[in-house]
Amino acid sequence: MGRSQSSVSRELSRNTGKRGYRYKQANRLACKRHQEKRKATGGKLYKYLCHQHKKYRKCYGKNDHRGMIPNRIDIDQRPSIANKTAQATNNAIAKLLTPLWLQA
Repeated sequence: MGRSQSSVSRELSRNTGKRGYRYKQANRLACKRHQEKRKATGGKLYKYLCHQHKKYRKCYGKNDHRGMIPNRIDIDQRPSIANKTAQATNNAIAKLLTPLWLQA
């Protein structure tokens, strides 16, 4: 393999779990270790990322606007034609979905 026996042994012991050695999992863990090492030694790339390596975003200094529709019109203020159109659409859908023997 071109590596010393101690390096191979260390790699196997570090990345062998109950299901044996899995190379994809070992690679993912190694990448994560390298990222954490760079961050701990003063690497600053993570500070320019969107979430700054945080699992959840925090909304500091912002009002909570999640789930709100901008310029929303209340249902009482909508035009009356919308009610007629919605009712006609509902009737048409109900007619299509009703079996033929129940339509009579």
